[in-house]
Amino acid sequence: MKYNNNYDISKSHNSGEDKIMIKGIKTTYNKRIEIVRFWGIIKSEMYYLKKFHTFDELHLEIDNYIEFYNNKRLQKKLKGLTPIEYREQTLVA
Repeated sequence: MKYNNNYDISKSHNSGEDKIMIKGIKTTYNKRIEIVRFWGIIKSEMYYLKKFHTFDELHLEIDNYIEFYNNKRLQKKLKGLTPIEYREQTLVA
């Protein structure tokens, strides 16, 4: 699997911000950096550690990893809590 940098940079006439197209999605330059960083994390923490025989197997594993990353992974910046635990804690307070 090779990551494809399919994007175009253009100036937004309204805000003067750089806008970038990533496979049909308009985003700012900073958001693109976050997306590229996230895919780098997926590749280093999941993709390179396993061998996938089919695209469906890879797709399922990416879905599972995103679920783990968003909801179950302990995060230092959230005081060692998972994102779910942190959200529940802030809702109670």
